Amino acid sequence: METIGENAFRCSALERVVLLDGIRSIERQAFFESNWLLEIVLPSTLQSIGPGAFRNCRHLKRISIPEGVTELSANVFCGCADLES
Repeated sequence: METIGENAFRCSALERVVLLDGIRSIERQAFFESNWLLEIVLPSTLQSIGPGAFRNCRHLKRISIPEGVTELSANVFCGCADLES
Protein backbone atom coordinates (compact mmCIF):
# COMPACT_ATOMS: atom_id res chain seq x y z
CA MET A 1 0.00 0.00 0.00
CA GLU A 2 1.36 3.40 -0.99
CA THR A 3 -1.59 5.60 0.00
CA ILE A 4 -3.62 6.22 3.12
CA GLY A 5 -7.02 6.82 1.53
CA GLU A 6 -9.61 9.51 2.04
CA ASN A 7 -11.37 9.18 5.42
CA ALA A 8 -9.39 5.98 6.19
CA PHE A 9 -9.12 6.68 9.92
CA ARG A 10 -11.83 9.31 10.30
CA CYS A 11 -13.10 9.60 13.89
CA SER A 12 -10.91 6.71 15.05
CA ALA A 13 -9.85 6.10 18.64
CA LEU A 14 -6.16 5.71 17.78
CA GLU A 15 -3.73 7.47 20.12
CA ARG A 16 -0.43 6.90 18.30
CA VAL A 17 0.21 5.98 14.68
CA VAL A 18 3.48 4.89 13.07
CA LEU A 19 3.28 4.71 9.28
CA LEU A 20 5.75 2.36 7.64
CA ASP A 21 8.16 3.19 4.82
CA GLY A 22 6.56 2.85 1.43
CA ILE A 23 3.65 5.18 2.14
CA ARG A 24 3.89 8.01 -0.39
CA SER A 25 0.68 9.95 0.21
CA ILE A 26 -1.98 10.68 2.79
CA GLU A 27 -5.22 11.68 1.09
CA ARG A 28 -7.89 14.22 1.97
CA GLN A 29 -9.20 14.00 5.55
CA ALA A 30 -7.54 10.62 6.16
CA PHE A 31 -7.45 11.25 9.93
CA PHE A 32 -10.25 13.86 10.10
CA GLU A 33 -11.65 14.27 13.63
CA SER A 34 -9.49 11.52 15.14
CA ASN A 35 -9.78 13.31 18.46
CA TRP A 36 -7.73 10.84 20.50
CA LEU A 37 -4.72 10.95 18.18
CA LEU A 38 -1.78 12.37 20.15
CA GLU A 39 1.16 11.57 17.89
CA ILE A 40 1.83 10.32 14.38
CA VAL A 41 5.17 9.23 12.94
CA LEU A 42 5.41 9.76 9.20
CA PRO A 43 7.72 7.69 6.96
CA SER A 44 10.67 9.16 5.08
CA THR A 45 9.03 7.98 1.83
CA LEU A 46 6.06 10.34 2.26
CA GLN A 47 5.68 12.88 -0.56
CA SER A 48 2.24 14.47 -0.17
CA ILE A 49 -0.35 15.24 2.48
CA GLY A 50 -3.86 16.02 1.24
CA PRO A 51 -6.28 18.76 2.31
CA GLY A 52 -7.48 18.49 5.89
CA ALA A 53 -5.62 15.21 6.41
CA PHE A 54 -5.40 15.87 10.17
CA ARG A 55 -8.18 18.43 10.43
CA ASN A 56 -9.83 18.62 13.86
CA CYS A 57 -7.43 16.15 15.47
CA ARG A 58 -7.82 18.33 18.53
CA HIS A 59 -5.37 16.51 20.79
CA LEU A 60 -2.59 15.90 18.24
CA LYS A 61 0.57 17.08 19.96
CA ARG A 62 3.50 15.98 17.79
CA ILE A 63 4.17 15.45 14.11
CA SER A 64 7.37 15.73 12.09
CA ILE A 65 7.09 16.37 8.36
CA PRO A 66 9.74 14.41 6.42
CA GLU A 67 12.06 16.33 4.08
CA GLY A 68 10.69 14.47 1.05
CA VAL A 69 7.22 16.00 1.38
CA THR A 70 6.75 18.24 -1.65
CA GLU A 71 2.99 18.78 -1.37
CA LEU A 72 1.39 20.02 1.84
CA SER A 73 -2.20 20.94 1.03
CA ALA A 74 -4.47 23.52 2.65
CA ASN A 75 -5.94 23.10 6.11
CA VAL A 76 -3.85 20.01 6.91
CA PHE A 77 -3.71 20.93 10.61
CA CYS A 78 -6.77 23.16 10.92
CA GLY A 79 -8.39 22.63 14.31
CA CYS A 80 -5.36 20.91 15.86
CA ALA A 81 -5.57 23.01 19.01
CA ASP A 82 -2.99 21.06 21.07
CA LEU A 83 -0.28 20.86 18.37
CA GLU A 84 3.09 21.62 20.00
CA SER A 85 5.65 20.51 17.43
